[in-house]
Amino acid sequence: MFCILPGQKITKYLFNTMKTDFKTCCYFLALSALVSFSACHSRATSGNTADTPHHGFDPNEVRTTPPAERPVIKTDLPDNQAAYIKGNNELFMYAVELSQMAQAISTNAAVKTNAQNTIGADMAAMASISSVAIKHSLLLPSFLNPDHQKTLNTLKKAKGAAFDQKYNDIIAESNAKLISNCKAAAATLSADDAKVFSEQVLPKAQQGLPAAK
Repeated sequence: MFCILPGQKITKYLFNTMKTDFKTCCYFLALSALVSFSACHSRATSGNTADTPHHGFDPNEVRTTPPAERPVIKTDLPDNQAAYIKGNNELFMYAVELSQMAQAISTNAAVKTNAQNTIGADMAAMASISSVAIKHSLLLPSFLNPDHQKTLNTLKKAKGAAFDQKYNDIIAESNAKLISNCKAAAATLSADDAKVFSEQVLPKAQQGLPAAK
């Protein structure tokens, strides 16, 4: 097979300029010969490209790692410590969703203000918990547990004063549990993580309790 290769064009050009720089021409002639040989060899051995594994870069190729080969990231935390961190984060997330609902449904200015304060405090607490989780490669759930989701679904059906009363009762109960859990976490976690919970997370839970009552 006759190959039309870039190297032949280079060769023709170099012959026309050989008289000006013979050594340079010799160098490029050798280089063009090598390129030509490599290209022909590649074409001769490629065969059916559909059956030949592709090892080069293809911008249109979608590359994925088979599930079995994906690395499983495991936390270095003991199960009880991981459970405290996940549990507290879920409780804060629950309080945030309750308060977002209160802002949307309640017509009571005091309830709306309390809900706004709760959202701000609890989002800050979740950011602190997230920093601990990231440090330990701990994946935090992004959804509520079934019981909390059921409570939310029931609460959104209430209206007026009935909604406000239920919201205040639920958020007060949630914050009380958060305070208890944060104290337990601070007593269980390592020194650095316990410091985050005692100095950053716990105060946020305590911040929402008086107003909720």
